[in-house]
Amino acid sequence: MKQKANRISALIVAILCLLVLGLDLAGILASLEYKTIDWRFKLRGARKIPNTVMIVDINEEAIAELGRFPWPRAVHAQLVNRLIAAGAKTVAFDILFPEPDKTNLASDAALVAATRRANKKVVHNSFFDKITDGVAFNFSPPLPGLKQDNPFGFANVFMDSDGFVRKIKLQM
Repeated sequence: MKQKANRISALIVAILCLLVLGLDLAGILASLEYKTIDWRFKLRGARKIPNTVMIVDINEEAIAELGRFPWPRAVHAQLVNRLIAAGAKTVAFDILFPEPDKTNLASDAALVAATRRANKKVVHNSFFDKITDGVAFNFSPPLPGLKQDNPFGFANVFMDSDGFVRKIKLQM
């Protein structure tokens, strides 16, 4: 009798394992996990954004004053210099500088110099199309002078299968 109960238990476990595997392969478990993540964040509630964070954006006023975007990189260098002089602990760019400015190499040199003077307080941006097995495809790092001895981040945002962004890749 005990042996028959063990077989039934083993059969139930095997069926449950196959069911869970099937649900996972169908993406249903991921969808359920996404919903529980959303629910946990709602349960936690909103967090106050620290007043020590400042976002400097490119808006209509800036375009009216400085002209059409993209601006010479010397403009970004001036921004870095002013923000660091004002006490910024970190300056992070959400703009890509992947290749030299062929029309104004001195402007590139100004941005590289400002980044170096900031002593690792400037984070530049990079981009890649996708990662497969830990290898980034079509990786666009910042200019060599900008990434040399300086941190850089990723502009990539990948959505979950339900179309929401819940996580961001911090490293490759």
